[in-house]
Formats: sequence, C-alpha cells, structure tokens
Amino acid sequence: MQSPSHGVAAMRPNRMDALALAFIVFAVFTMSMHVLRLGPVNVTLSDAAIGGCMVALMLRNRINATPFGRSTFFWCGGLALMLGGLLLSSLANGDPLRWIVIAGQYVFAWLLLPMVFFSLSSAQMRRCMLWFVYGVAASQAFALAASAVLPVGTLKGLFGPGFLAGNGRLGALTGESNWNGAVIAFALPMLINCLHHKLIGGFRAAICIVFLGWGLIACASFTGFGAALLAVMITLGLSNPGRLFKFGLPLAGLVIGYIVAGLPLPAIFQQRVAGALTTGDLSNAGTFEGRSMLIAEAWRLSEQTMFLGFGADRYREVSEFGAPVHQFLLLILTEGGAVALAGLLIMLAILWIIALKSLKLDREGGATAVAVLVVFCIFTTAVPHMYTRLWIGPVLMALAAVGRIPKRWSVPRHPRNVPTGTWL
Repeated sequence: MQSPSHGVAAMRPNRMDALALAFIVFAVFTMSMHVLRLGPVNVTLSDAAIGGCMVALMLRNRINATPFGRSTFFWCGGLALMLGGLLLSSLANGDPLRWIVIAGQYVFAWLLLPMVFFSLSSAQMRRCMLWFVYGVAASQAFALAASAVLPVGTLKGLFGPGFLAGNGRLGALTGESNWNGAVIAFALPMLINCLHHKLIGGFRAAICIVFLGWGLIACASFTGFGAALLAVMITLGLSNPGRLFKFGLPLAGLVIGYIVAGLPLPAIFQQRVAGALTTGDLSNAGTFEGRSMLIAEAWRLSEQTMFLGFGADRYREVSEFGAPVHQFLLLILTEGGAVALAGLLIMLAILWIIALKSLKLDREGGATAVAVLVVFCIFTTAVPHMYTRLWIGPVLMALAAVGRIPKRWSVPRHPRNVPTGTWL
C-alpha cells in the first residue's frame, strides 16, 4: 500500500510535464507554418516539437495508446487498409520506396499525432487551440508586414515561391495560398470557442480577427473563403442558434453585401472570389476549371484502379496534365485502389461519429469540432494527399478539446495539484 506522501509526490508538478507542455505549445503555434521545415523534406519545426512532446509523455508513461477509445481498433484498421492498398499498388505498379515515405507521413499524422493530443486534458487542448489561432494570426501579420517592405524576389528567396505568389496571393508562412485559406478557416471557429471559454479577451480577439480576415482576403482562396464563412455559421448555429441569428447571419450578409456591391477590395480577391460570388459562375473561382478537368480524368481512370492503383504518388505520372488530382478521395482510389479508399472512408466516418457525439457531451466544443471537420472535408475536394499535419492536426485538436478527461492523464481537481504547465 502506498503511503500518503508517495501519492502526493506522484501528483507533484514534474519537469517532464512542463517540457511536454512547452513542446506542444510550440508545436501548435507553428503547425500552420509549413515553410519552417527541417531541410527539403516534409518535416517541420512543429513536427519536431510534436516528437519531443511524445518522448516526454512516454518517459512519464502518460501517452494515450487508445486515443479514440473503443474506436481506436477500427481507426487503426482503416489506416492499415489505406496504407496496405497503397503498398500493394506500389509493389505492382509503382515505387515501393516512395510508399515508405508517404506511409511514414501518414503514420505520424494519423496515428501518432492523435496519441499525443488525446494524452492531454480537454482544458489543455482548448489552450492549444488558442495558441494555434495565435500562430495563424501571427503568420498573417508577419507576411503582410514583410510583403509591404521587402520585394517579392527577396521574399521568395527567403520563404519559398508560395509565400507571396506573383499574382499577389498571400501564402504567408503556410507556403501556399489555398492552404493559408484553410488554416484561417480552421482558426476562426477555434477563436469563437476560446472566446466562449474566456481564454482570450475582446481586444486580443479583435486583433486576431483583423489579421485573420485580412489574410483571408489576401490569400484570395474561393475554397478558403467559403469554408471560413460556413465554419463560423456552423459554430454559431450549433452552439447557440440565437447567436447565429443575432450575429452570424447579419455578419455574413454584411460581408456578402459588401462584395456584391463592388466596394473596394484587392484586385486578386475580386478576380478569384468576388467574381464567382457575384455571377454565380464557379468557373471564375480561381483554378476551379483546371481542378475539375483533373477530377473528371481521375474519375475515368478509376475504372482501371478498383483492385490495384497506380501506386503511391504516381498519379502525376499517368495523368495527361502531369499533376496529381486535387481530390483526396479520388487520389487514394486511383493510387491505392478500392481497399485504400475503404480504409480512408472508415477513418472519416469515425471522425464524424466522434464529432457528432461530442455535441451531446459539450455543445460548444462539439460545435467547434464539427465546424473544423467540415472545413477539412471541404478541402478534401481541393487538395491531393493530406498527410501534412496542418490538415488533420486542427481536426484532432478540436476533437481532443471536447470536455473530457483522458484516463491516462487525469487532471486533479484541486488547483494546488494541477500538473506543471498550467500557463498553457
């Protein structure tokens, strides 16, 4: 039998706990900053911090090996099916070495990352959402300031071609304008959640909204703009319908009315977004026509890939356009076959089941989770492979922030016994 002093010592703040929390704060703050990579590979500073947090959690025996509870078995089965289909297709038609790279990316993003996030308490994950919002807003502020004082050539040399495209679209530290629109769309419902929980004051929230809104206009992403507007409406509507009618719909009407009225906006936004909204013609929405051609081609090619696909990352080699189809589900089907697609659909179904069930447990947190998941699903129709952590990371963050205490790392109720790192 343990002595009382031993139990108190076990609850005492530990430096490894503080280190884990410091790692995760840095990880979520920089999660949207894809240009901050460790060399030419797809490993970012955020990924390195996530790895550091995982090591710290493992040393404290606080890693959650079943992040989705009883659904973890089905989640792992779905991931195995998706990667297994890609492997068989790569062995038959593609490059197995390329599969190793892609499989490693997916295992890190879709298996190890949820283990880390669900090892933290819901309160800590709500704080992580706030730091993610800060990171996205800081990325916009930095990019807008840098683009105002430095020439485009210098910016491209320092941060890559996607930081500020030649046509003026802002990719910021995300490194790609459509991706930038996506992370802003993820951040807005999280900011509403943080306001509800009083994690951020009105003044700081207003500053974040200014930079997020400015960045959303400057990136000129039709998909990002639509997803952001929808995410805010869903968050307000599911959490409190009264707020939707009182604030959400009037705000949406004001924004759309401003655009339709032809009032001053950046030229690139008018060209790529406002034109499609005012005319209702999606062919005016950026590269919609080109993406549609790739999707139509992938749909035709999918007849040949029901059993075996072209192999991991090989769609661009068989496409007459020389590019991967910007539709996640079709890309998995054509590169990995029906088995791989079935695995992906299983995992998406699990995410939706958890998000919808979370509405009963925590209406505010559940509304945020559903809104963020909607943004993710919208972008599955606009991007190829989604193993980069800025895609699945915000979804997992929002789900892990729903009001629950994980069994493997429960937080003592008494404030004097809260683990080190309450500043999170």
